[in-house]
Amino acid sequence: MYTLKEISDVLECDVPPVAGTYVKNLLTDSRSLLHPSTTLFFALVTNRNDGHLYIGDLYSKGVRSFVVHHAYSPTSDLVDAVFIKVKNTFEALQQLAAFHRSRFQYPVIGITGSNGKTVVKEWLHQLLNHRFNVVRSPRSYNSQIGVPQSLWLMSSTHELALIEAGISRPSEMGRLEKMIQPTLGVLTHLGPAHDEGFQGRREKIQEKLKLFLHADSLVYQKSDSILEEEIKALQTIRRQQGKQPLQLFNWGKDDNVTLNIVAQNSSGHQTFLEAIYQGHTKKIILPFIDEASIENGIHCWAMMLLLGCSDEEIASGMLKL
Repeated sequence: MYTLKEISDVLECDVPPVAGTYVKNLLTDSRSLLHPSTTLFFALVTNRNDGHLYIGDLYSKGVRSFVVHHAYSPTSDLVDAVFIKVKNTFEALQQLAAFHRSRFQYPVIGITGSNGKTVVKEWLHQLLNHRFNVVRSPRSYNSQIGVPQSLWLMSSTHELALIEAGISRPSEMGRLEKMIQPTLGVLTHLGPAHDEGFQGRREKIQEKLKLFLHADSLVYQKSDSILEEEIKALQTIRRQQGKQPLQLFNWGKDDNVTLNIVAQNSSGHQTFLEAIYQGHTKKIILPFIDEASIENGIHCWAMMLLLGCSDEEIASGMLKL
């Protein structure tokens, strides 16, 4: 929890609010109010709505802490409410989330792609929560507003975070990367979802890869020449910025990959997979036969190998997906 004074300092407000009130919950949708006394409401302004319109209603329900646009003038009946006034409430939300994320040093796995983000996140949680105390994005909270709320769930009791990042147009991923600051990454299937927001496949891939600008390692399927070209471009940017190269954990049906899938056979409701990793044969069974689930499962397999999980715990976990 933070005091309002601490939050106002993070948001660099000119007039700090009264100290002593603690904030535990962030709220952007007035319909989702659960704990009024410890809630900080961000009055976001979008093309469809203006959060400032709901301040009175939230006040009547017990909320007393608000982040508002600096031009907002509260009515006289909101006598004991505290207003943190900022230039942009949307940016303030993200700024606070980035600060909160920066307090923790445990691994954060950033997951993006066109399809499979939520499935991979949920499966990794299922596969890893016996080894780590894992915090993850709720449902599909992967947007510019959802990611801050996901990061807010991080605490000192956790040991690993799984955070989704979804975009639909250029310039969005840079904002998400500054908040998530992933140490590890997974790039899931790159399909046609949200193609309409980009000039072409290359631009979309470029934007997706921005999530891994400062990451240590990236898990992805090696199957796309454009993707390989853009990963090389990302490595060049990192080198120019004095950063170490991104460690690539790629997989595919190719000798020149980290995890080489040498056999794939489906029978009944299961798929048997055999691969070569670091010169050793690895085998798993997935309880699925559709290609999307198999691809998502291999992403999880690769991440578990990257994290040093044993063959036994991997095989056992995969069967229970």
